[in-house]
Amino acid sequence: MRLVSFVHAGQPTYGVVQGDRYVQAPADFLRRFPDLLAVLKAGAEGELQRATAKGGTSVDPSTVKALPVLPN
Repeated sequence: MRLVSFVHAGQPTYGVVQGDRYVQAPADFLRRFPDLLAVLKAGAEGELQRATAKGGTSVDPSTVKALPVLPN
């Protein structure tokens, strides 16, 4: 699993890379874990992978601004 942070619709967010797409974490997951650092500190990488597979938003990387994986 490859992690990614990016700006989508003017807001910083994160998710995973699947093929040639980014998959943004679902809103309920983003509320629980505001950034990837929080995901890593909680050991919730597997939960992130399951959440994006179930309800993530697929995003074309050419339409967003990429950020460092851990911008904070």
